[in-house]
Amino acid sequence: MKKILILSILMIFSFNIVYGLNFSYGFKAGWNYSFVSGNGFDSKYPSYGYLAGIFQNLKFNRLYSVQSGIFFSKKGGTTGESLNTESVNIDYGLSYMDLPFFLSFQPLAEKNWSLRANLGGYISYLIHEDFQIQDDQGVNEVDIDIENYDYGILIGLESIFFQQYSLDIQYQKGLNDIFVKYQNFQDKNYEMYNNTLSIVVGFYIL
Repeated sequence: MKKILILSILMIFSFNIVYGLNFSYGFKAGWNYSFVSGNGFDSKYPSYGYLAGIFQNLKFNRLYSVQSGIFFSKKGGTTGESLNTESVNIDYGLSYMDLPFFLSFQPLAEKNWSLRANLGGYISYLIHEDFQIQDDQGVNEVDIDIENYDYGILIGLESIFFQQYSLDIQYQKGLNDIFVKYQNFQDKNYEMYNNTLSIVVGFYIL
């Protein structure tokens, strides 16, 4: 394992030297505004959560770079449903391990400020789920099966200050129907997709 790590580091440095690439990494954390959408599951209220993790950035030249990372991210939403002729709210609390990856285009670059447009995708693995039904009787926990993974597209803007600090606005649109359909749901056209708007601050280690 130690030899593999050393070899990987040497390959990164040699690749940078030969091709003139600039490799950096850092930390990011922020706030999520998320909701679920789809047939039968449109959010009545959003869910507020957070994300935190590490990233790496590989800069090809002044205009283009690629970035990836691994983040803990809390998502979800609140939907309005009808159960047994009674209107209830269902809170969806979904905790994921996110793996974003995207291409960055940097059209503006000043001495102490630059702007990047990001386009790519993400893959997520569900690590915890929490569902609560709110009705006239109070709040009760329920079991609802959700797919263990999610994926989708990611778009955003990133401002970098003094080549070390960043402020991101990102939007993730889920493309995977995460609602697990039971036998009695097979004739229903139910779908559920994640949607997340994030504001993120970061610190680059150059």
